[in-house]
Amino acid sequence: MKFLAYFGHLNIDVLMSVDTIPREGSVNVRDLKQRFGGTAGNFAMIARRIGVPFDVYSVIGMRTHRDYYAMIEGMGIATEHIERFDDENGPICYIATDGKRQVAFMHQGPMEKWRPNLAEDYEYVHFSTGPNYLDLARNTHAKIVFDPSQEIGKYSSEELREFYDLSYISIFNDHEYRLFREKTGIATAKNITIVTSGEKGSTLFMDGRKQDFPAIPSSGDTVGAGDSFRAGIYLALFSHRSLEKGMIYGTVIAHHVIDDGIEGFTMDSDELEKEAENYRRMFMKRS
Repeated sequence: MKFLAYFGHLNIDVLMSVDTIPREGSVNVRDLKQRFGGTAGNFAMIARRIGVPFDVYSVIGMRTHRDYYAMIEGMGIATEHIERFDDENGPICYIATDGKRQVAFMHQGPMEKWRPNLAEDYEYVHFSTGPNYLDLARNTHAKIVFDPSQEIGKYSSEELREFYDLSYISIFNDHEYRLFREKTGIATAKNITIVTSGEKGSTLFMDGRKQDFPAIPSSGDTVGAGDSFRAGIYLALFSHRSLEKGMIYGTVIAHHVIDDGIEGFTMDSDELEKEAENYRRMFMKRS
């Protein structure tokens, strides 16, 4: 049995810096950047570096993703469950920001028509996806990790409740968790639930207890930090450590990703272990 199947996006973000976001008409683009990411992509790049075994389940259009696919292969990330369409574009997101506001245009591309199947047996299956994956969750014997992310708005209240009830662990950011509780009426965590709150840190609800994990002060781009945090959770699960240890791993990893970027993340397992112990001594006594 393999350890982890990770369902999510391999997304290309095209970031445009503009002076103002107009209601209509045109505006000059001051700076243009392209970044390889997505929920599955960000996770994979960090998980590979810290030694977490996984298979990415995703789909891409090779008109836009040829370089992204080559980068993944070059990193040694398994690609046998990444489906490719030669005549498709996407998934790709165009994001315009004036420094205060932003607007995004998302093209799902082949994700809209993809009908994936679990090709192998896994201990954990991670769904960072929409409600169309509910049938897969119903029919697997693996431990399910429910992580609806930006797809949460696509779920009905019934679908959210069912996916949550099927799950071993559920992960939300604070906005998603608030929306989840409003739509389902579930006020108290029933299974293991992790809530991330940006610069405030994260919270683990488990066995009727609530435990807070303060964030490490960071300065930089937060894109990809949440996905990187998840790699720390899985490192603990794979190493048969506690989820509390996984929360600390994730917090340390997210801090470095914010400060250095995903591409600049170079920690090995020994360095991570040392910083995790420093975090425990410095922060957990106050939490």
